[in-house]
Amino acid sequence: MRVEVFVDGKSCMMKARVYTHGDKYAVEVQRRAGDAFILQSTYQLLSEHLEARLGSSVLETLKKEKLPGVPAALDLDVSREFEGYPNESSLEVITPLLTMATIAGLQAEAASALAEMAKGGRTSAAPLLECPDQVAAALTHLLTSDHMDTIYPAARCVSGLAAFGEAGPLLAHQGLLQAAANQAIAELAKSQGLVGTALAQAVVDAIQCCAGIPGLLSSSSAIEIQELLDSALQNESLANCDSMARVHLEQALFNTRLCA
Repeated sequence: MRVEVFVDGKSCMMKARVYTHGDKYAVEVQRRAGDAFILQSTYQLLSEHLEARLGSSVLETLKKEKLPGVPAALDLDVSREFEGYPNESSLEVITPLLTMATIAGLQAEAASALAEMAKGGRTSAAPLLECPDQVAAALTHLLTSDHMDTIYPAARCVSGLAAFGEAGPLLAHQGLLQAAANQAIAELAKSQGLVGTALAQAVVDAIQCCAGIPGLLSSSSAIEIQELLDSALQNESLANCDSMARVHLEQALFNTRLCA
């Protein structure tokens, strides 16, 4: 079925498919257009409905059994912790998301899913923390997107990960902080919206996390980010940007001086 879901004046066009294999079923929900967050909330409601009708034990059994011939995306359960995958490595668990992050039409879903994992607690975020290079590369790619529905959740994912001390190596990965800082400056120069503030928050959160481990952020990277932020804050284009976003960037600049 193809449906359009409306929440608070925003909408998401999505397609739902049900696959059968013997006496088992798999449900796939895809975003075709519109707000990626509505897709996530609708998926959550669908999961809760199925759990209420079928029982959590039945759902857990179905989630663990992969159906032959069904697209890999159906194996994702991005809204829950990964206790249902005891025999899979962290990289195996998140590989579908990392792949989605490279596909233009699926980047918003990938970014939203990564953000949900990052803010879902340590167990939920563990697969991301255990694959720093791969996750950092995916986030860098998402942060350089031209679409706000991809950039915003990617920024929230960075902030979510920064809450964990062990995320330092991931956040210090070459290019990630630079991408976040560049995108924050570009967005704040043209708008005072939520996205620019979230990006500025991501920059300061990530730098604070990296600064907690001496030498984690290389001097060259710290100097590069410092010069980028210093130049931007002195530029008139940011004179009227959101005050909280400016505070975030100023704090980030101060922290980079400690790392350089």
